[in-house]
Amino acid sequence: MTSPSPSVRQIDPWFWRLFLIAVGVRIVYLFFFLNSPYAVLQLTDQAYYRNWGIAIAGGDFLGEAAFEQGPFYAYFLGLLYTVGFSDTMVIALQMLLGATIAPLIYSCAQKLNIKPAAAIIAGLLTACYGPLIYHEAMIMKSWLSPLCTTCALWGTLNFIETKKSSWLWLTGVVIGIVSLVRENHLLLILPVLLFLFVQRTKCAPLPFWKAAVIPVLGMGLMIFPATLRNYLVANEFVLVTSGGGEVLYMAHGPYAKANYNPPPFIRPNPYFEHEDFRKEAARQTGKQMTRSESSRYWSDQAKQTILSDPARTLSLTFWKGYNLVNNFEVPDNQIFLVTRSFIPLLYVLPRFAWIFGFALGGLWQVRREWRIHLLPVGLIFVHVITILIFYNFGRFRIGLTPLLMLYASWGMVNLYEEWKGLNPVSAEVNLPRNRIRFVTGLIVTAVGTLISFLPAHDVNASFYRGLDQQAAYLKESAQLGARREQARQNVTAQPETPEAWLQLAQLEYTLSQFEEANQATDAGLKMAPFRTDLLDVKADALIGLRRTEAAAALLEKTIEEHPEHLPAYVKLATLKADDYDTVGAIEILDEALKHDKENVTLWFNRGNIAALHCFNKSLYGESESAQMCETAASSLERARELSPQDGRVLHKLSDYYLRQHELEKSLDALAAGVATHPEPKAYQGLIPEILRQAGSELSERQRRQFLQIVDQFVQQLADSPNPELATELIERLVSITRELKLSTFEQELLQSQPAMQN
Repeated sequence: MTSPSPSVRQIDPWFWRLFLIAVGVRIVYLFFFLNSPYAVLQLTDQAYYRNWGIAIAGGDFLGEAAFEQGPFYAYFLGLLYTVGFSDTMVIALQMLLGATIAPLIYSCAQKLNIKPAAAIIAGLLTACYGPLIYHEAMIMKSWLSPLCTTCALWGTLNFIETKKSSWLWLTGVVIGIVSLVRENHLLLILPVLLFLFVQRTKCAPLPFWKAAVIPVLGMGLMIFPATLRNYLVANEFVLVTSGGGEVLYMAHGPYAKANYNPPPFIRPNPYFEHEDFRKEAARQTGKQMTRSESSRYWSDQAKQTILSDPARTLSLTFWKGYNLVNNFEVPDNQIFLVTRSFIPLLYVLPRFAWIFGFALGGLWQVRREWRIHLLPVGLIFVHVITILIFYNFGRFRIGLTPLLMLYASWGMVNLYEEWKGLNPVSAEVNLPRNRIRFVTGLIVTAVGTLISFLPAHDVNASFYRGLDQQAAYLKESAQLGARREQARQNVTAQPETPEAWLQLAQLEYTLSQFEEANQATDAGLKMAPFRTDLLDVKADALIGLRRTEAAAALLEKTIEEHPEHLPAYVKLATLKADDYDTVGAIEILDEALKHDKENVTLWFNRGNIAALHCFNKSLYGESESAQMCETAASSLERARELSPQDGRVLHKLSDYYLRQHELEKSLDALAAGVATHPEPKAYQGLIPEILRQAGSELSERQRRQFLQIVDQFVQQLADSPNPELATELIERLVSITRELKLSTFEQELLQSQPAMQN
């Protein structure tokens, strides 16, 4: 019998054990996942990347403008969809790749001279860490951050051990890949270079400068195609993405909070938020801007806010750090606390608070061996700094958690050994010193764990009350998914029935499956080319896919063939307004009004679009803007005349008159709008904006009127299912009065709300 080869004998069995354990946990998770609503849903960013990947698989390889979101994951999906992967197969592959992090962390622990027991615990924690698996089971890019960060650490440590430069190429390539996921990962190269410098004697026979150049080249090779593509497509130098300035503004602008809090002028959706930023930049500057110009503009605005109020910036940074180490998984497009109601395995898997306290103890222990630990600690530091500069989602901190496992396991083992040292078997053991070490370690661990379990900042009671609503929504959406599967069977059984294709297209669109919706409408239109309901869904799908030129052409054809089909006019006018062709948009709506002069929606959209033109005097010219202001006012007033209780019309009128500095009319429209008991969201943004823009200009009578409106709206909020929104609104208004130094106004505001005086 032949003996195993030396290479086989050298494989540590725990490497494969940890991988198999990680795979086993993920198989159980996948079982629950496939029986949950998430198996048929992609939410917000997930749908964005899925549709982008499908477009790439369909041949749209380059796109039309500079990247606004990290492109790697979309091209990864495009490749998988091209070779026939389904969404479930994509998630299974992601989970399989994610399972490799556990043995890689175990291997890194060994190379960092961490005790064997601690290395195994680090691997086990990583294999079973709930948020890692949670992010792997999404059509979303977040899972790449922990995998690539771990590979960067593993590759660099392998180079120090083996002296083979191929490991440095791996380090550079994975940093380049993850930088194409989120651009801030470019900074991961800095701790790698610093580590190589400190360990330069161990780089021999490779000189330090060559060792440093290799990962930089590897990173550059990954990033260069994106930069070149941006230049060829947009004629702009954009390294990876063009939205960094807008993200910085959201993190530090006047509306910023410790967690993501978008300004009121954008739609918090990846399809629209950057476009809305460009529109607002054009409105403020009177100049149409490219994507990179808009990014620079908002970056400058953010810097001005930071410099104008450093104390606020420090406060924001503190609370970002507080939430960073909190057990709460800050949501953006999927909510961890809702997900575990469908996937109960998440209740028992480790979370952040399980590891943070122990990790603090472990990080303290490695201070004497800082040279070898400079790299993992530096990688952690980069992740932390970028979160503090911007803001924290659970998916933003997921990249550093595998590295924390190294030190959490060290902290656990060290605490256990210190406890054992309290009962020495030898008289030579220094018992008082052992007691001090044990108590110190216990206190550090307990304090860190306690901090992690404290309530998260800027997460109010309405969020927790909304969890049941979100779960109910997901169940309803899952029913839509089941109906979609039935609709797919129907078109298979009755492929010549346009109604079946319409039903399928509507369901696909509702579930944000825009490409499938587009394909379904194409099939239906082959049999019924003049059905306006099919044409409507196709136009919506094309707009969702941001194929605006194709959508506009389709809508123009629809209007030509069906001149009384009014929804097509509204959609086409909106597209033209988005392209800054306000005059063309108004002309289209005027044509629609010839068919229905009392249509509130047409008048409202006419006024809304004209107002956009009106507010851009530098962009469109003084005389033309003045004419559009008249159009905006007359159109919105006509809409109000036709529907006096329409909250959206009254909201827009109040906002329009505010921007025109007609405060009397703005307050009158606001009062009328609040009297309709509107949905809180829009007015929660408008009321503070009125105070911010006009607080110092209000007369005594107007100030009293404003306070009465606030009191009425606050009472509505207090009686709503989310009464804490009332307190939030008052706190925001008080903050603005202090910012504007309106002390009298602040006192009157507080006096009108006795509950806030303390």
